[in-house]
Amino acid sequence: MRRSGSTVSSVVTLLLVAFLAVGGVACAGDGAKPDAKPAAGVSAVITRSEPARAPSRVVLISVAGLQPSDYGAGSGIVRSIGAPMPNLATLAARGAYANAMTPVLPAAPYPVHATLATGLLPVRHRVLGDEVMGPQGLHVRGIAREGRIQGTPIWDIAEANGIPATALNWPLTRGADVRLLLPDMGVPDRDPEARWFELLSGEASPWVLDRLARMDPTLAQIPWPSALLRDELIAKLACEIARQPVTPGLWLLAFENSGTAIARDGPDSDGKRIALSQVDQAIGRMVDCFAAQGILDTTTFIVVGDRALFPIHSVVYPNVALERVGLITQAPMHLGAGIGSWDAYVRSYGGAGVVYADSEDSAILARQALEEEAERTRAFRVVPASELLRLDADPEAWFGLEGGSGYGIGKTARGLIVQATPRKGLGGYLPTRPGSDVGFVAWGAGVRPGVRVQRMSQVDVAPTVATLLGLTLPGPDGSPLVAILGAWQAARETTEGAKGGPE
Repeated sequence: MRRSGSTVSSVVTLLLVAFLAVGGVACAGDGAKPDAKPAAGVSAVITRSEPARAPSRVVLISVAGLQPSDYGAGSGIVRSIGAPMPNLATLAARGAYANAMTPVLPAAPYPVHATLATGLLPVRHRVLGDEVMGPQGLHVRGIAREGRIQGTPIWDIAEANGIPATALNWPLTRGADVRLLLPDMGVPDRDPEARWFELLSGEASPWVLDRLARMDPTLAQIPWPSALLRDELIAKLACEIARQPVTPGLWLLAFENSGTAIARDGPDSDGKRIALSQVDQAIGRMVDCFAAQGILDTTTFIVVGDRALFPIHSVVYPNVALERVGLITQAPMHLGAGIGSWDAYVRSYGGAGVVYADSEDSAILARQALEEEAERTRAFRVVPASELLRLDADPEAWFGLEGGSGYGIGKTARGLIVQATPRKGLGGYLPTRPGSDVGFVAWGAGVRPGVRVQRMSQVDVAPTVATLLGLTLPGPDGSPLVAILGAWQAARETTEGAKGGPE
């Protein structure tokens, strides 16, 4: 399968460089105006970005389900008053932001975070889903391990260049060589005796474990903390790290409770608004912590969304149809429910999925069976290989599926093909689905204020972070957003050239 992501990203960057000519980027005069006074609950220390100052540290924050509308983007102006996330809206208005950021395929947490950390498409870093695929279908063993990434994540590059890194709950950091690490531990352990804090003892940095124990002595007794509690711990740890004499140069933080709330309550729910407000307050507290320690003016904050979540009421289980035509064999009941083997299998990303097959004959039979079910149920569509090609999907997939409005794609091969679900929100649809755009905000040292990027890609995030830190990623599919970078970049390049630095 031909990959087009690198070419697309290069074109995007060229458009950004020539922003005055093509209108790909707008400046403050176009309406990206900060409020005269901060809105209630907004940090008072958020001033205009300082484009002439080179950053000493970059804080990359991912927020599950974050979309441009959450910081008031999309109408040519950003205002913190009345915005669902007023701190983030203020950062956007006084820094730079995107009206739209296109997610990669699959738009699922683990593939997306691998892309955000490498600048590579999933087809290149090979994290092709939240679960791991094998002869018995999907499993969750080792899903959070750094070793899943076939590429060099930015934290490895930073540490190799003498820039300390910290990762707090960032997916795929379990086993990572990071100075201060609170790894994402994947899904809750099935062992009823397992304790999250105990499992962390062999994974997290000793300093982090010590601070966690001081923050909440009850953590040792909690089987598995909620996403809300993990978000709270991340924000507190960030402030603790900011108070240290020497702080990391690269920070990666992942807030996930907003995604949990949207899945539980729906994209238009009070639960979503409350969860995003909690993340926004945490971001505001972090900004205040950095200011209190005198490091805010040399820090860049970049806040991004991972995927959009859509309303859902039912789930389609296409693997049931494949089992009925003999392409999937169930495991013997005495071994427990599951798949024994498969000749064709639908790998679900949530709202969409792709079909793998061991032969052309199996692929043809699978397509016939699934086209019949798509026609009968009107709950999903078959996505041709040509469409997958344009979306840089896994070249080993024969074709794809996408749920219709209100429908997701499930994994199991047992039961009814279409079933109601208690979930109210679901991600993982194709990035071409209307409403799939996610958010991007950059503010602080080295960022030009008043810049509005019309459209960018998630593959552009890691190259932008790397450029801000003076690092180089090996062969990314994305490119740095040069239009948001301040005058410090030219000075740094001139200095590096005089010293015989990298070309």
